[in-house]
Amino acid sequence: MDGGASESTVRGVDSTDTVAAAKGAAIALARWTGGAVAVSGETDLITDGSVVIRSHGGSHFLQIITGSGCALGGVVAVYATAASPLIAALTGSAVFNLAAKRAEAKVDEIEIEEE
Repeated sequence: MDGGASESTVRGVDSTDTVAAAKGAAIALARWTGGAVAVSGETDLITDGSVVIRSHGGSHFLQIITGSGCALGGVVAVYATAASPLIAALTGSAVFNLAAKRAEAKVDEIEIEEE
């Protein structure tokens, strides 16, 4: 079983690898667990080991906000109570990214008003 790259770099609990570099490991982990794996980044990767989905959206702020990945996990967990792992991961990621995009727009509005 190919688990992806043999070397990886991390900063705290966050990987500094690209989403593309994690694809093989994500697929292998999803197959091994029978669940779904979401790898967040500029473009999210979500897989159940058979299907690989790329989801666009979110905010550049997510990469600098501590705990945003943990919060995403909580959102996905809510959907996991009522949907398959893949649908839960996809829906949770989409909703989280939409909320992040809307929050970013609010920050932009505040900055424009202050100028």
